[in-house]
Amino acid sequence: PENPRAEEASGRLERIALRGAERGDAVAELARVLTADSPPQERGIEAGVILLETADRPEEAASYFERSLKGQLPEPLAARAAYYLGNARHRQYELSVASGKPDRDLLSKALSQWLKVARESVGTEWGSKAHINYIESRMSDWNDADKLQKIDEFLQYYAKMPEKWRALALKSELLFDAASAGREGAAGSALALCEEIEAGDAPEEIRKDALLRSGYLRKLSGDMAGSVGDFRAFAGRYGGDGRVASVLFDLGETLFAMKDYGGALEAWTSCMGKNPPRSLAAKCALRIGDCRYYTHDFASAAAVFGGFAGLYPESGLIDEAAYRQSLALERLGRSPKG
Repeated sequence: PENPRAEEASGRLERIALRGAERGDAVAELARVLTADSPPQERGIEAGVILLETADRPEEAASYFERSLKGQLPEPLAARAAYYLGNARHRQYELSVASGKPDRDLLSKALSQWLKVARESVGTEWGSKAHINYIESRMSDWNDADKLQKIDEFLQYYAKMPEKWRALALKSELLFDAASAGREGAAGSALALCEEIEAGDAPEEIRKDALLRSGYLRKLSGDMAGSVGDFRAFAGRYGGDGRVASVLFDLGETLFAMKDYGGALEAWTSCMGKNPPRSLAAKCALRIGDCRYYTHDFASAAAVFGGFAGLYPESGLIDEAAYRQSLALERLGRSPKG
């Protein structure tokens, strides 16, 4: 189009060098935004969001947000630009870490930006987003009591806003760790939070983690059947998750403890089907042999244990497999060398 705005958009696209098929969506979106019939500062904020979230160009994005913030903006728009400026600085920090040269100044700028928005826009969408970003990024700086205090303070303001799910997820993770360390009462509190998350409209990733924690918390509390239900639900819904193999192994362990050897065998066989790390595969192989043994299929058990060293020569479980083979052979009236 032959108009000044189109020429301006073309120039900006050229300057940020967004070329290549992988950035085609970003180019198209930027062209649309920069030629839109809206105030320049609003177009600048929209362009910055695209550069940050679609093109992963945080430095260029930050310049758009900064320019927009220099003018007079309505409060919600200013809060949005400031929030995204914090996100851009934090992304720059992440990239600096990935390069092996962490720039703590960028992290400090991101935290300061989020804290400013959180304080100046309390009770708003952008205030909630900035506040929870700040909390998540500072978790490693606080002790557990301070972490819980900060999260509870957030929930006092934002208990009815979408970002509450991120806060509840953080709190459930903290209480899960406390329960795993044996802190009295923590398991029940953590499980209640997980159930609240699962029953609500939390984002799928948060609901997935809550379901997984529920399984381990129920097992920790002695609810083996409930644990089995959660583990099976997780494996069934999220078969592509990288943790599924470990979950299937733990499902097998739980079923084995319940003397459901058929169910345990199925779980460990499924675990093997997920191509787990060799250390986990070795454990599965040994436990599959155990299932054969406990179901009185001693010949199969002896074969599994006898072939273990050849399949997993690096494993520290070889001696254990040899001992279990001797037990299975004894049941067959034979000796390991017989």
